[in-house]
Amino acid sequence: MDASQLIETLAAHIRTETGGWANRKALARLDRLVEDLTAMIELGGDDRRKLQELRELAEILYSTRRHRRWERGTGFVRRAMLLNLESVCRRLHARNQTS
Repeated sequence: MDASQLIETLAAHIRTETGGWANRKALARLDRLVEDLTAMIELGGDDRRKLQELRELAEILYSTRRHRRWERGTGFVRRAMLLNLESVCRRLHARNQTS
């Protein structure tokens, strides 16, 4: 699996695992995907921060109550996660264009 396929798999996971309960299996899979992506590509500081934020949001999403602190619930948390992933994807694409 290359980096773009891994990013798409991660995005699909975020879209399909809706959260709102303590889903340890979904959180573990997301962690593995992020770790695989991190190992596969050279990350700048901003990319590392975005993926760390994505992991922190996943811990909120795949909890029983913590997502309720977000005014708009699980959909809003998933959208924030996807925006972080999109940011990493754009920078990866830009780096590949200049290489």
